[in-house]
Amino acid sequence: MNKREFEQSIHVDLAGITYADYLRLDRLLSAQEPRSKPAHHDELLFIIQHQTSELWMKLMIHELQSVGEHIKADRLEPSFKILARVGQIQRILFEQWSVLETLTPSEYLAFRGVLGHASGLQSYQYRALEFLLGNKDAQMLGLHRQDPKLYDWLRSLLEAPSIYDEFLRYLQRHGHDIPPEVAQRDWSQPYERNPAVVKVFRRIYENTDRYWDEYEMCEKLVDVEERFLLWRFRHMKTVQRIIGYKQGTGGSSGRMSSPLVFRKASIFCYRIFDIADEIELERAQKVLSADARRLRLSREGSQYLELPNPPLAIELGKKSLSLRDGPRAVDAVARVFDHGGASVILKALVAPGLEIEPLIALADELYDSQAVDKLCLELLEPLRRVLAPAIQGAHLWDQSESYTVIFVERIDGDPTAKEIEDRVELARLLLGEVENQPLSEYERKEVTQHRFSYRETDLVIVDWNSAFVYEPSGSLDIPDILEICNAQLLEFRFYDNLLDANIRRIYAEVQRKRRSWYSILRSPYSLLARRVLAMNLEMSEFVERVETSLKIIADFYLAKVYEASLRRLRIPAWQASVTRKQQMLAQVYQLLKGDVDINRSLTLEFTIVVLIVTELVLGVVSILSR
Repeated sequence: MNKREFEQSIHVDLAGITYADYLRLDRLLSAQEPRSKPAHHDELLFIIQHQTSELWMKLMIHELQSVGEHIKADRLEPSFKILARVGQIQRILFEQWSVLETLTPSEYLAFRGVLGHASGLQSYQYRALEFLLGNKDAQMLGLHRQDPKLYDWLRSLLEAPSIYDEFLRYLQRHGHDIPPEVAQRDWSQPYERNPAVVKVFRRIYENTDRYWDEYEMCEKLVDVEERFLLWRFRHMKTVQRIIGYKQGTGGSSGRMSSPLVFRKASIFCYRIFDIADEIELERAQKVLSADARRLRLSREGSQYLELPNPPLAIELGKKSLSLRDGPRAVDAVARVFDHGGASVILKALVAPGLEIEPLIALADELYDSQAVDKLCLELLEPLRRVLAPAIQGAHLWDQSESYTVIFVERIDGDPTAKEIEDRVELARLLLGEVENQPLSEYERKEVTQHRFSYRETDLVIVDWNSAFVYEPSGSLDIPDILEICNAQLLEFRFYDNLLDANIRRIYAEVQRKRRSWYSILRSPYSLLARRVLAMNLEMSEFVERVETSLKIIADFYLAKVYEASLRRLRIPAWQASVTRKQQMLAQVYQLLKGDVDINRSLTLEFTIVVLIVTELVLGVVSILSR
């Protein structure tokens, strides 16, 4: 038997500080207090897993703050060892998820209820790590308002430069061309990519011998970011394995415990108006500024969609949109169509690092927003005046179309389309459903049924008043197609309304023009028949212009998205309604024309009778006069 002898030099007099005293094991080992009654065997595993994670995060915060101080003091070399230690901590955090993965869904569900709304989303040390590493989002402070001291500490980290910010300032101090607006800015906002900074890093990587310390720091920071993303991904997969698709205790989706974090995204608010019977786009381009340009689709497969007369886009510059939380800067663009439609588009940038819950709240405010309506109308009026020489049949219909596109180019972790479409929050985002309650499975399927992906990394979900577009390439072709669809919808609604009014007016006029004694010679409906014919021909021309504003040449991806969007917006139903009323007008014309033709026949017969009678009278007179 391998027995170790007790060494005589080992201290047995424990009067001084002991191992247990130094580590405060009495407090540390008594901090695990299962809440299940009776205590579930596996709850202790769950508690220790998260407590050890918090201890390692405490050390990471300590080390990263030290790195920041070294960089501020222009000492990069000591930071390298510290960041190597941080990397090992991250490795341990990553690996220890394998312990929690031994917990089965049924075992977890046995004590899950005692957690209440406690969730890892509320970890203030995790929030501190995010802020130290540059993932700034002031809205996340709201989770910690109940503790003023803690709240103030996190706010101080939010408003201080991140490790990356400090490194950029170091580069500027050492002669690199870091722009002043990068080295001195509002640190509470996430860093935004700057082309000048990219050039600096390119020069560092192309001259590693000359800039070895800078290069080494770049590599260390990339390592930290990569391990951080892997840790979050492992967390997500562990939670998905344990709780499946149930909602998390903190209200987050069960599909992915970590919320979607939008690194680069925008919200496009469309307001589309009918301002004319027709707009001559060539002439409009001449009277507008040089900024006016024709729409061109550029994405792969766009050659299978034809724009016979592409709409004209006009840059309107930056504007201020009044929202609940104060004014927000938006980019405004107008677009005019030859069929008489005009759209005003407001582009609101989403703060980098914004999570999905605050994005849902922002989208809800922008859907059918009166502030958006007001600003778009204010921008439309001067445009109508400028376009007057190019407009035929100027008017402004009192109804409009509103549509919103959430356009996303980058999400933290670069998830696939499948991973995104499985998120239960997407339906809430498209509906603007701010109440954090799960929607029924039926409603989720109804909202997200029209979805498309061309590659694994892009996704389009089209709903009746909004769409979610995940397009890492940055191509705006799909938002442009959705705008064209909504312009077509508005025009069909307009012509449907106009046909209703004309049909009512025709029936009223038919009732007024009752037959009189002289109607045997001239139909009271002849002028009305000509007007109905002209009206129907004119309507056919207008409708044809709307229908052919975008033509499908082949069954390609963009064409499928376009056709699905037409169906989701119920455009075929409006188109059928317009066609039916045109057919009704044609029938009315045939009836009126039939009446006119009868009158013409009667007039001709009457004339013939008169001529015969006249000839007979003349013959009788001639005989009598002999």
